[in-house]
Amino acid sequence: MGCRGQTFHLSHFDGGTHLRLSELTRDGVLRDLDPLILDAVVLGTANQLLCLHFAGHLALDDAAIRAALDACWHAIAAAPRLTE
Repeated sequence: MGCRGQTFHLSHFDGGTHLRLSELTRDGVLRDLDPLILDAVVLGTANQLLCLHFAGHLALDDAAIRAALDACWHAIAAAPRLTE
């Protein structure tokens, strides 16, 4: 089975989301990447996890969800700034 050809739409990317991601990037919270890339990293990961779960390959329990959230955050978060 699997998720070939299936996409789980978790949200749509609109102008408001784009502006918010841009603000977070400008403020140094997120990596300096195009907001579409940031969105794709997180939603693409979520989509694949759902595919694996519904195909019976992965149980999305609390620990797995926390680990996935942590991995996504580390993928898009800006490096901590050193203070003087």
